[in-house]
Amino acid sequence: MDKGVEILKENMETLNKSLMRLSESFLKCKEIGMKDEFSSQELTEFEALTARFARTVDLFINKCLRSLYKVEREEVITVIDILNNAEKRDVIESAKIWTDIKDLRNSIIHDYDVDDFPDEIFKPVLQYAPIVEGSIAKLKTYCDKYLSAP
Repeated sequence: MDKGVEILKENMETLNKSLMRLSESFLKCKEIGMKDEFSSQELTEFEALTARFARTVDLFINKCLRSLYKVEREEVITVIDILNNAEKRDVIESAKIWTDIKDLRNSIIHDYDVDDFPDEIFKPVLQYAPIVEGSIAKLKTYCDKYLSAP
């Protein structure tokens, strides 16, 4: 197996594990729902969700899409190039939506004003998590031609 394909396969396996954890957190937090006040346990669940969301988005863009483009011998440098190419391949629905998802990921990592988390972080994560999951499914389908080759 080609080294680039091996890296893509490893990255996709890691992404799948991350997605499973994200999905578990998403279901718990969707059940909790948005509210004015969260219990300590509920905040813990939402914090797990946001960390898993950020990690999954990172893996999707910076590991899986980049390794896919290496397999396809396509030179992409910027995140917007990565997202535009993914949209052209019908792996993601919209580069604009994914730019918003990437910005949300950055906010999760760098925002320290916890008072804003429910509206600024938790709510959009609940909104975007299904989009991330759908894009990962499309990426798996797209990558099958490389990963299932003998």
